[in-house]
Order: sequence, then C-alpha cells, then structure tokens
Amino acid sequence: MHDEIDNMARAFYLTAENARGWDREPELLKEAFRDRARLVIGSPGFRPIGEAAMGLGGLGLVPLAAPTGGSAALDLDPPGFLAVLAGPRHVFHMANKAHRFLTGHRAVIDRPIREALPELKEQGFLDLIEEAYETGQPFLGQTLPLRIRMRRNGPLEQRHVDVAYKPIVNEHGHRIGILVEGRDVTGRIRIAP
Repeated sequence: MHDEIDNMARAFYLTAENARGWDREPELLKEAFRDRARLVIGSPGFRPIGEAAMGLGGLGLVPLAAPTGGSAALDLDPPGFLAVLAGPRHVFHMANKAHRFLTGHRAVIDRPIREALPELKEQGFLDLIEEAYETGQPFLGQTLPLRIRMRRNGPLEQRHVDVAYKPIVNEHGHRIGILVEGRDVTGRIRIAP
C-alpha cells in the first residue's frame, strides 16, 4: 500500500508546474502529495490495477462510471490549490493547476509573491506568510475573503478561501520556504442561506 501511495503522490507532483524532481523536494512537500494520494485511494471509485493495465504505471486509476452511463476521467491534479514559496523572499518554486487558475494563469514561477500577486499585500496575506516563515508556526484560515485577479489584466474578483501556510524545513531544521495549500470555497459561501 505504501508503494501505491508513493506512486500516486509522485504522479500528482508531476502535474505541478516547475516540478524539480521528487527526490530533490523537502519531505513536507512530499507528504502533502501523499495525503492527496491517500484521499484518492480511500475513495469509493478507486480500484487497484496492475502495471500492465491501461499503461498507467500501476497508479490504480480506473475510469469511474458517470451517471449518464459514460465514463468520467479522473484528474490527477489535487482538488485544491498548492504552491511552494522558496526562501525569505517567498519566490514561487512551483504551483499546481488550481493555483494557476485562481491567479489568472499569471507567470508566477521564479518571482517573489510580492511581485507576482501584488493584490495580496493590502489584504494581509503576505503578513501571514511572513509570520509563518519567521515563527515556524503554520497558519490555518477558513473562509477568508480574497480579492484576486483571476484573469490577466482583469478586475479583482471576490473569492473566499480556506488556506494553510506551512513552513518547510530542511534536514538541518532551517526554514527554507512555505507550502501554500488551500481550496476556493466561494461556492460554499454563495450557497449558504
């Protein structure tokens, strides 16, 4: 089971923009991808398959039956947004598809977050990231209002997010970055009575 989780976590990782190589990443980042793999493996639609079947390298992904009788593709990208910020300047090291969608597909990789997403500064998000980095204490926020430019050169749009900023430490215990994880929960807010 451990190998299956690790294989699926690696597949999730490979969907991230600017993935450097699984073996070069900090353990905290790998564990975030393993958590997502555990969720998929524990879901009712998951069924292990052999490596030869479907040519998926033993990832265990089987198309799920859609209500219409057709099949639904299982997306390898994690359901929430995920990004890695490196160093004290919080330079984007990688970001997944959901993060790129939320940020309007702007070129963020290799840019400090202050430059890449300047609208976050006045909303206090950069202060929260800085505090998590400086103190080593993760920040967890639920249903936080966020005004973000979701389209290039478009207006700021009102969203709500659940977000976590988790310090990444190296093998010597030094903080080297921040793992950003979250989910756009705007739909949940709009539906609530």
